Order: sequence, then structure tokens, then C-alpha cells
Amino acid sequence: MNRANVIAKSKQMAAKINEIFGTAAIFRGQQITLAISSSESALNLESGGFRESAGWRIRFPATVQPPPKMKEKVEEVGTGRIFYITGIRHAAADASIAQEHLADADLA
Repeated sequence: MNRANVIAKSKQMAAKINEIFGTAAIFRGQQITLAISSSESALNLESGGFRESAGWRIRFPATVQPPPKMKEKVEEVGTGRIFYITGIRHAAADASIAQEHLADADLA
């Protein structure tokens, strides 16, 4: 598979993830579609069972420029939940397969 095919497949997969898991969100004052994970369950022995953790992963298209930054706000349109970015892995501008910025986020 040549570089052009790798880039095309990578873009296709990023678009498919956004299509399947995407949700409307407000970021930097504009509505865009982002894939926001559901929080993962965690075992909390103090409460006697499972609870939802406060960590989420948000997938931004690499076309979002400048890339998202720490402490930026994302509002999910359907639920009104507000997230703040706590960690970010930017898509390198010259990377063939990096078609998304991956952010870790917590609820406000």
C-alpha cells in the first residue's frame, strides 16, 4: 500500500468514526461534530460497586486548526454537558495516518 492509499484510508476511517459516533458540539463558538466517548465504568470499593469515572475521550477532526488546547471548553449540544480538555495529542501536520486530535476531558 503506498502513501496515498494510507492517507486515503486514514481519512476514511476518521470520517467513519465521526459518522457513527459523532455528536453535535459547540467548540470555539461554532457547532461541529465530535466523537465523545462515554465514560468508562470503574470499580469503587468505597461506594460498594461500580460507578462512572469522570474521564472522557474526545476525537476532533485534524482539520480543526489551531488544534485544541488544554482547558478549552466543549459543550455537547444534545445534553448540555460541558467538558474541559485535560490532555491532548495533536495530529501531526505531516503524519499520514493522524487524522484526529485526541483529547482527554473532564466534566465541568
